[in-house]
Amino acid sequence: MMEEKIHPRKKRLPYFFINQCTNIRSADGKVSDFAHERVRIAVKAPQKSHSIGLSSLPMKLLKSALIAAGLIGIFISSCKREELSWDLDVTVPIAHATLSLDDVLADSISSADADGSLRIVYHSKIDGLNTDTIFNIPDTTVVSSYHLPFGSVNLVEGSPLTNGPQQQTEYNLGALQLVYGVLEKGKMKLHMQNDVQKRVVVTYSIASATLNNVPLSLSFTLPAAPSATVASTLDAEVDLSGYTINFTGIYGDRVNTVTTLFTATIDPTDFGTVTVVPADSVIVNSTFSGVRPSYIRGYFGSENTPVGPEETYISFFSKVQSGQLGLDSLTMTFTLENYAGLDARFTVNNLWSRNSRLGQTILLNHPLIGNPININRASYSNTYPPSIPQIYSWRFDNSNSNVKSLIEQMPDYLGYDFSLYTNPLGNVSGNNDFLYTDFGINAYLDIDLPVHFFADQLVLLDTMETDFNSAATQDIQTARLKLFAGNGFPFDATLQIYLLDVNNNIYDSIVAAPGIILSAPLSTSGGYFFANGATQSQIDIPMNEVQTQAFLNSSRLVIKTKFATNTNPNYVKIFTTNKLDFNLTADFEYRVNN
Repeated sequence: MMEEKIHPRKKRLPYFFINQCTNIRSADGKVSDFAHERVRIAVKAPQKSHSIGLSSLPMKLLKSALIAAGLIGIFISSCKREELSWDLDVTVPIAHATLSLDDVLADSISSADADGSLRIVYHSKIDGLNTDTIFNIPDTTVVSSYHLPFGSVNLVEGSPLTNGPQQQTEYNLGALQLVYGVLEKGKMKLHMQNDVQKRVVVTYSIASATLNNVPLSLSFTLPAAPSATVASTLDAEVDLSGYTINFTGIYGDRVNTVTTLFTATIDPTDFGTVTVVPADSVIVNSTFSGVRPSYIRGYFGSENTPVGPEETYISFFSKVQSGQLGLDSLTMTFTLENYAGLDARFTVNNLWSRNSRLGQTILLNHPLIGNPININRASYSNTYPPSIPQIYSWRFDNSNSNVKSLIEQMPDYLGYDFSLYTNPLGNVSGNNDFLYTDFGINAYLDIDLPVHFFADQLVLLDTMETDFNSAATQDIQTARLKLFAGNGFPFDATLQIYLLDVNNNIYDSIVAAPGIILSAPLSTSGGYFFANGATQSQIDIPMNEVQTQAFLNSSRLVIKTKFATNTNPNYVKIFTTNKLDFNLTADFEYRVNN
């Protein structure tokens, strides 16, 4: 065998072999046969790793190797006397990845205890409790108009059509009784109509709405009606952001009330006489839409409002397909923060976890469930945040609940069903309930999980993209996958590869028998097993021609990894240093034709 030499100053490349045919001549110089020489060509694999799952390395390397093979075939063919072919063995890296516990458990924050072991913390805000639970301001239209009560009248420029009085319009806000508010956003849309055949100057003002202490006042000139039967119209829109509104009316004895003043005058510059009849009118429709206050004050009612039942999706165990998880311990904390200036009675009707893959739901058992809790009102603050909250917290653990069972089933949903009874004692504040809408009543679930567990046939799924779309792959005959794994986890693993088409449908699978990635060596301390070093494993996955073509035609690969701690019912402890490093390569047999 003759090995091709590589210049020592040049960068070494990934390697492959070719079977080269060489002429054999007899003593008389005639060509009598061909011998085969196997030439080894090196190709260096990239060393960059990917920390999450299996990451596909650029297939340009494969394409480059195949192109190089073609060029070598052309070079060798120049010395041939007849049509020949060569078999080329190409070793190409497919993926290099590092798998840690963060890649298995999503939506989490991992931290290390004093001994370096991992602790997983999951934090989730319950969205069902928001300011809409307490109040909602609907879109409202206020109509201001002028009609001649009877008869007809001749008017000239500057003649008043109407000059008040102020109009009080009350919002229908249900149990909510507002006396004061600051608007974060909102629009006032005006639609104005003029039946008078003269230009009309309209002034529309809301004295109780101010911006920088200046009342809201708007003036518009409406075009003259083109005929006695056709009115002119004008539309306008006003941004109400930042306005403060007094909702107590003209005399301060009302709630939810907006005070407006509408005046209409014949345009002083539109000279001449016009006859106005009872059918003529000047109308202003003002529609308040999208109103959201940043602060409100008043009485927020005494109502029992359901919150839920709702479920929140969690991807904490989203990569887990099946298996059993046994936890040593965990704690779940339910926290309630009341930033609102109102009293409430809060009831947790139910908390649960659901595993949709198994169709299994487990309800939390704890004295909190079903028992109303009185929540005191917040107070004003002179700093940020603008109110001082009342905070309540409940801790669920192994000793007082079945919370461990809720998480051991590896759920993909957490569910809740609450009731919120505002002001159970009535209007004890005298219309001085308050709310900053960015600081209402907040609820959180926090799961604190020391990573001490056992796993029984715990199956994880991950995916990787492929890029074998090269014309050169048509000459690949067979392939052999090789997985080189360094396992620093205290459990064994087995591997199976599924092939997906462009529609993400599984159409074939590749599995190595027995295909075991051996556990790291185990030691014990404090009653827990832990990994002491790492174990190197190699798995060969041969593929025939049919499997090879299926592999090359795949659009994505699904990697199915099954873990087992082999310590059940004892628990293993996971550290920040535990990793599973692996390199996946493919040996392709490629045929070069002369």
